[in-house]
Amino acid sequence: DDDHELTILNTIIFNCFVFCQIFNEMNARDLTKINVFGKGFFGNRLFLGIIAISCVFQVIIVEFFGRGASVASLSWKQWLISVGIAAITLPMGVVVKLLPVGGKGAWSIFQDGEGEGKQNYLEKRVTELENELGELKDKMAEILATKAK
Repeated sequence: DDDHELTILNTIIFNCFVFCQIFNEMNARDLTKINVFGKGFFGNRLFLGIIAISCVFQVIIVEFFGRGASVASLSWKQWLISVGIAAITLPMGVVVKLLPVGGKGAWSIFQDGEGEGKQNYLEKRVTELENELGELKDKMAEILATKAK
């Protein structure tokens, strides 16, 4: 039946989208590392728990809430195809990290002119934002003082 085949196709697309998001979460954990499965990946239980829960909920939605979620149950082959297509996100993340940004690797966006590392960059940015917040508080105080008169 054509409607069922269309629902299967839409479910595979939906499944690919969800698993692309999950794989992208892995890629986005650290923008400076090519190997996202390296040191610290399997030690972060919270992150692994979130990934596992996301995968389990996806299986539950597709396999048990078909009509309510406008999806159809997939065969093992269809599951493997959709997750396999989504897994392309992992090597794509490597390619993006290798693209030059200003003549350097993408991770160089976390370095300033003196070659400071990511941590120093972030500390500097936090200080800048705190200063901006202080200025906004001062302006707000001026406005409130003016209105109080």
